[in-house]
Amino acid sequence: MRAGLLRHRGEIIGVGRAWFGLMEKAASADNAIAGLRVASFVELRARADTPLSPMSHVRIGARLFVVMFSRATPGGQAAAVVELAGQPARYLPREGQPVPTRCHVQRDAVLVGENNSRVVYRARLEVPLIECPRPQPGDKIEVGGVVYTVSALAHDGDDGIVRAVWGDARKAIDED
Repeated sequence: MRAGLLRHRGEIIGVGRAWFGLMEKAASADNAIAGLRVASFVELRARADTPLSPMSHVRIGARLFVVMFSRATPGGQAAAVVELAGQPARYLPREGQPVPTRCHVQRDAVLVGENNSRVVYRARLEVPLIECPRPQPGDKIEVGGVVYTVSALAHDGDDGIVRAVWGDARKAIDED
């Protein structure tokens, strides 16, 4: 691997720190954020002895990546990763301490009622499971000064990386 390519100090969550190289495809209108996942191509490079396995999470600064697959390259390894981006947020479980996380909020998302009986527009929130382990109804997520109470889990909302929930919004009250 050429000298200078591994410029970013990062952490493989649960494993330890390592040096990485990031190669990103230029952003375009096709790479718009649709949910918590950024739809652009990012390749992560590391030394051959760095344990990059599928579904491992890598944090570089404030950025969070999920390794989809990795392969050996001459002098190291390369991994295709998906970046999880969102607004800074706090997960407030009913029991326990607040947890900093990131969240994507889709306001006025369509929620179809039972037996396709009615359509309701609600806030759909997506959070990474590595930062916000399994939010449940009754928990709260604070994003941008608005507190969302988790009312239900989205039907298609848990793929092992991201959990989507339905939330009811209200303005945050300053507790100082």
